[in-house]
Amino acid sequence: GNTDICTLGSPGILPHPRDEHVTRANGSRYVLPSLLNRVRHTAAGQGTPVTTAAAMVEREGTAIQHHWEKWSQDVFTRQAFTPEGCPRGPVKSYGLPEEAVRLPRDTVEEAVTAYNHERKRDFHIAVPEAQALYEDPARTVNVSIDDVGVVQQIPQRRRRGAASAQNTPPERHYVQNTIARVDSIEGHYTLNGWGTPAVLRFLVAFLLTHDLLQTRHLQFFVDGARSLRADILQQFQEWFPSVRIILDWFHLKKKCQEK
Repeated sequence: GNTDICTLGSPGILPHPRDEHVTRANGSRYVLPSLLNRVRHTAAGQGTPVTTAAAMVEREGTAIQHHWEKWSQDVFTRQAFTPEGCPRGPVKSYGLPEEAVRLPRDTVEEAVTAYNHERKRDFHIAVPEAQALYEDPARTVNVSIDDVGVVQQIPQRRRRGAASAQNTPPERHYVQNTIARVDSIEGHYTLNGWGTPAVLRFLVAFLLTHDLLQTRHLQFFVDGARSLRADILQQFQEWFPSVRIILDWFHLKKKCQEK
């Protein structure tokens, strides 16, 4: 159904200071130390340390990631896939050919005519371009995927105004999460994991579970990073030849403006 879940899974990620309640993976909630210490009227430095909350959040996130890994491996075993998320034995092609997902030409030309009618000639879509592949949304799964970096929390913060030995700002370390938004006419789902390869494995298991690999066209919207494109091709190219990778609108617009 229409389910949207984004798991918290990377070490070093803390809740926002104003979020004084955190929901566990099992649905229960616990109170953050900031609120707990205020209710207890504890003196500064004598209450429950914030690092306790950090450890609890990291533990919950790690448990969720381990659950996703175990679940995906169980799916691969049942579907005769390798632990890496590829078909075992003789490789057969998944997905649908372009002819099966292409919108009828009359539908495309009607939409292009209506589009051109409302715009100046300089912004018209040319007739040859209207013959390109316009996929049927009812037979397509769209995946928007990107890496999200956040500043990694450190166990102890430097006192305000204190200078380091070299009188230089401390080096920042980042935690990289990969987010994948899966959209189809059935609904949408959000996958979150530690790195692109892991999230792509989760994605394959998700598509297998919902019978979307053999019955849908698959296309990715990305930011143009070469490493992301390489990971997608490595995961799908051999056994899902019709997979498409499209530059997302934000980065396409930026690239056009730069030129």
